[in-house]
Amino acid sequence: ISNQPTHLATITIASTNGGSGSVTSSPVGINCLSGICSSSFTYGSSVILMPLANSDSIFAGWSGDCSGSGTANCTVSMTADHSATATFGVNPIAMVNGTFYGSLTKAYASIALNGTGIIQAQAVTFIENLLLSGGSAITLQGGYDSGYSAVRTGYSVLNGVLTIGTGSLIVDRLVVK
Repeated sequence: ISNQPTHLATITIASTNGGSGSVTSSPVGINCLSGICSSSFTYGSSVILMPLANSDSIFAGWSGDCSGSGTANCTVSMTADHSATATFGVNPIAMVNGTFYGSLTKAYASIALNGTGIIQAQAVTFIENLLLSGGSAITLQGGYDSGYSAVRTGYSVLNGVLTIGTGSLIVDRLVVK
């Protein structure tokens, strides 16, 4: 039986625009996938908190006792209780009517509800299969920079299967591999 005092580390996972991710710790104790998670650590130990964004998200940063760590891992000394919030945002690689999405599939789903629309995609590689089956008329414009400026100099790449089940698709600056 150990009589060493412990302190509590509490992590809150926050989301902006549908972003998601997790936080783990070293030493082992925190494995937080969502909501609020906490674990006790030995007094004086150093705990490294490590954020990991899901595939369609980005880690936006820390607040609380980890503010100032930017988007890096956060190390806290367990001489007191600590609380931090890890915020994850959507990776804005596709856009429909000014709303950002982390994948072509999610961008398409937003249009499939409305019937017609334009998906603007950054000049990055999308690793996904895209099934168009909502009967929508879609225009997919690729090659945008991160600011979605009017001048497009690159190409978007779909590394996966593109299937048009129902509806129509007009493609501009998209390579399918």
